[in-house]
Amino acid sequence: MKRLIAAVVLTALVVLAVPSFGSASLSDTDGDGIENSIDLEPNSFSRAFSDAGVEGTEAPTWGEILSTSGYEMSITDLPAPRGVLVTVVEGAPEIGPSGPTLSACGEQYTVQLQRGESQTELECGSVIISVLQGQAQVIVGEITVTVAKGGDAEVNANEDGTAVTVTNLDNGGDLVTVSNDVVQQTVQGGTTLNASQMPDSINPPHSVSDCMEGSWTNYTDETGTVFKNQGDCVSYVATEGRNEAAG
Repeated sequence: MKRLIAAVVLTALVVLAVPSFGSASLSDTDGDGIENSIDLEPNSFSRAFSDAGVEGTEAPTWGEILSTSGYEMSITDLPAPRGVLVTVVEGAPEIGPSGPTLSACGEQYTVQLQRGESQTELECGSVIISVLQGQAQVIVGEITVTVAKGGDAEVNANEDGTAVTVTNLDNGGDLVTVSNDVVQQTVQGGTTLNASQMPDSINPPHSVSDCMEGSWTNYTDETGTVFKNQGDCVSYVATEGRNEAAG
């Protein structure tokens, strides 16, 4: 199982919990920010990491830094069976619209970290992401899963990224949003969304009957937001679109 925990944390916490660039506690011969024990090229500046050779590891965690976005970052090993810890250092220049980007556990997954200081625990398999502060995203093809502060989600995808399901692991929350190039939908707490079957076009309902017998899942409002439930769809029709979809 791939476990991803992303959070913006206080500087004091980072100093105590994780090694920083250039510190004696980080064994990093080539200065690329990847700890020697998981650096695939420990004597040459590189971007790829894997804990496959670490004692006690059963299912390896592996990936590659695609972009640092101008931030300093480190990747260190965690005790088995946990994977690796990705740390983004606060105070780096805010270059570009986002924070660092990694591929992890297969080309179908892209992990987008938030701008600024963050911590991410990554373990390969399906993706479980818990956000303590700010937000984090997992991107699979045209599908983007956004988890807000306090949210927990699990993302599963096949190898080519054509079949994607998203589960909101927080039974009482609605902090997980899934979007494609056209529409967006909130995953209600304790439920699973087949993101691959989301509408791929803006398609407002024209009558209450369009909302019945589960058909509301096929429609969106004029903004491309999918309806939360049947009542949400009926309300949209009854108010002639004034009550937008709750997502």
